[in-house]
Amino acid sequence: MIFSSVLRNNNRAIFVGNETGGNPIVMAGYLIKTSWKLPNTKIQIGIGSLCRIYGDLSLNQGRGLVPDFIIKTTAEDILSLKDRHLNYTLKLIGDLK
Repeated sequence: MIFSSVLRNNNRAIFVGNETGGNPIVMAGYLIKTSWKLPNTKIQIGIGSLCRIYGDLSLNQGRGLVPDFIIKTTAEDILSLKDRHLNYTLKLIGDLK
């Protein structure tokens, strides 16, 4: 998600396919080297407590990275081994020439 977010923010890619998981603006960060032991179970836990903002926070819609061209995969595509994402992308590249 971080890589695709950087590409999107710098207008370095066109995205084709389905919405990604995660969030292109707010990234869960890294784990601080702090942990706690739960009192009853004695299980040791750590919580990711830092995050990184990769864009204008007011643009956060609480969704993943939405592609420029949404291509829905159907069961028929899978059964026939048809790659509509690749075919659409190749057509886009051909149209740009």
